[in-house]
Amino acid sequence: MYRTRCKVSLCLFLAVLFILSQFLPVVPALAKARLQVSSWRTERQALKEAERLRVLGLPAFFSSSSPRGITWRGVYIGDYLDAASAGSEGERLLRERAISRYIVRVAARPEASVKPGSPPNSPPGSPPGSPSVRATERVTG
Repeated sequence: MYRTRCKVSLCLFLAVLFILSQFLPVVPALAKARLQVSSWRTERQALKEAERLRVLGLPAFFSSSSPRGITWRGVYIGDYLDAASAGSEGERLLRERAISRYIVRVAARPEASVKPGSPPNSPPGSPPGSPSVRATERVTG
């Protein structure tokens, strides 16, 4: 009787923990991936796209980078614990037509080596806002 009650209590606890984890944000220091959904030359365009996604309830933001001396503003969604979670969310957003393409950007190095002013997903020696060096892309056809 006692063992059954403990098992039921444990199952209920784990079920509640799982449900809560679906609604709690990922701690940015633990995040390993994010979705890049577009890139824009002007800040105004990137801000407009990020706002469109935020209206849909998505945690969207943009970040600037200057590869080869040309400034681009990438629009990103969320912080995910791994590439698989980010990819699953990207596929869901494609099905719902919230986005038309995405790239999963994966952190290229541990958080401890992040330079001040650089976001956690920028490669070493890159300007603030630079994307990761590893990415996987999915575009609708």
